[in-house]
Order: sequence, then C-alpha cells, then structure tokens
Amino acid sequence: MATGANKPIASFHHALPAAELMAAAPLLLWVAQDGDRLTWGVTPEDRSSLVEVGRAPLASSDAANWLREKLDACSQITGVHWMVWQDFGMVPSGIRRASSDRALLETELGRTVAATRAVEVVGTPYTVVHEAHGEAESALIAVWPSIEFHDAAVTLAESFCRAERPRKDAAILAVVRNDSGPGAGSSPGRVDYCAVKAGELQAVVRHQVSGAQDAIYRTVHLAESLGWSHQVRIALSGDVTVVGEHIKGFKTAFDKADLFFGRFIPTKGAVSAVHRQLLLPVIQMIECA
Repeated sequence: MATGANKPIASFHHALPAAELMAAAPLLLWVAQDGDRLTWGVTPEDRSSLVEVGRAPLASSDAANWLREKLDACSQITGVHWMVWQDFGMVPSGIRRASSDRALLETELGRTVAATRAVEVVGTPYTVVHEAHGEAESALIAVWPSIEFHDAAVTLAESFCRAERPRKDAAILAVVRNDSGPGAGSSPGRVDYCAVKAGELQAVVRHQVSGAQDAIYRTVHLAESLGWSHQVRIALSGDVTVVGEHIKGFKTAFDKADLFFGRFIPTKGAVSAVHRQLLLPVIQMIECA
C-alpha cells in the first residue's frame, strides 16, 4: 500500500479563505490541460503568489463548462491563460522553409491532419508545429473571449532553457505523467522531455511509456542519441515522489538525478513538494507568459 510521501494524488485543491481571496483581487487564472486531467493556479495580477491551486480529472469535452463554473464562482478573475498538451513536431527553421507545416507534422505523427498551427520557441532556431483544434478553443473563447492560449511544448522549452541559461553543462528535464497519479510507478502514461546544453535547446520530445522502467529506458536512449553519457543531469518532475520507483531508477541509471520544481512562487495553504511538482506546467506558464 502506498502511504505518506509515496501516496498517489489523483486530485487536490488548496485556496485562501474567501475573505482573503477578495482582498487579493484582481486575479489571474492559469490552467494546464493534459488529456483528461486539469491543473490550475490562481495568482494576483503581479503573479507574486499562488492563492489557489488545484488538480482534478476532467474530460476534454467538459473544459468549457469547468471554466464557466470557475469564473462564476470567482468574480475577481480578470484574465485567463490556458495551455493544452497535444501531439507536435519540433522543426529547425531551415528545414521548415523546405516543406509545408502540414507535410512536416504528418511525417512526424504518421497520420493525416486537417490543419496546423506553428509557434516559435523564443530564443531558439526551432518552431513547434501542432494540430489545430479550433472547436475546443472556440468553446473556451465563447466563455471568455479574451482568453490567452499557450503551447505546452513551447512553454516547456522556453522555461527550462531559461532555468539552464547560467549553466554550461547538459541537462534533461523529464516530466512524468502517470495515468494513475504520483506513486504509481508501474502505471502507463507519458513523459515530456526537454534537453538543453549550455542554455541552448537541443530537443523537446513526448513519449508514451508503459511504466517507470520504460520512462528510464527512453531517457537513456534520448541522452545517447544526443551524444551524452550517463553523466548528464536529469531534472525529474511531475507524477513522481521522493521515495518512488522513478527517482530510484533514474538515480541508478544516471550520476545526477534529482527532483525539479521550476521557479519558486510562494503558495498559500498546505501545499507539499509533490503538489509543486504537479503544478510545474502552471508555474512554467506563469514564468513564460
């Protein structure tokens, strides 16, 4: 049985009392949507602290209704930022000029796509190309017309590059998403990778994995494909725990592997280190917006 620091966290919600939230107005809502899971945070307009954080399972089709209910419950929200993970291709600028975005993405994904959207990774020679999902965005826009959308792969890359800029060595950020939540090392899921060397972006990759050992294998393969050894630093975040199967396996496979929390933003309420790892996509979005 998983207990204590290794106990799975399927959902959580921490917020200031209503009276204190009123005093913190106006507020911004930050939402990261990954499949059937939603993670969110609420900050003052200066982004100085997280006054509310949460995570909950949610079908993609229910996202607009969730947003409407959230706005109805908190009238002080004056801005909404929304980020969605989806299939993508990261393309060097030179290659992109030689072909259409649609052809590049279809080659990457191995399937036909109806429409594409391209977003430059600021400060790098790369562009992220992903499939456009107009209907989902239109439903959210209908609820909040001035909503600001963010690309998850771009946010991951820009934020980790910023964190690594002062360093000269190589590092890989591995953000684990277990279908069953933290503490479920054998659960299938996904791993989002960002590889950086001397502050320069080398790769952004998303892999489906069958469990912790598969995630470790894929990380070793990524490091080797970039010509890096087991001495590369591994920054591990997401659905992992300090005593779980992932951290133990990564520490065995690599000389330097530790947990990663992103930029520190003061959080109100009883928020643990595991919560902060789960909030990493939201924290990175706040940093890069």
